[in-house]
Amino acid sequence: MLTPFRKIFTNLKDLTAIQANVANTLASFNTLLLDGSTLTVEFTGGVTSLVVNHKLNRKLTGWIVTDKNANSNNWVTESDDKSMTIHSTADVILKLYIF
Repeated sequence: MLTPFRKIFTNLKDLTAIQANVANTLASFNTLLLDGSTLTVEFTGGVTSLVVNHKLNRKLTGWIVTDKNANSNNWVTESDDKSMTIHSTADVILKLYIF
């Protein structure tokens, strides 16, 4: 669990500016990466591409393979605010974190 960033109130202008920059950076990181969800995608029977509903209700920023049960290369060629097209070089079950 991430602990929230807490500013230290001080009269030092440089420290106040640094804390403001850190707070802004962490806020954008939280929005970008932590506002995601998990998906399981299964490629079987020689299927090499699938259109998957990611349910983010916004354009996909990125994705991370968190687990897979076989050696495969995987990539996304298209995405919009509802779905993404993911490809695989082998039959595999992928667990993804999408954000």
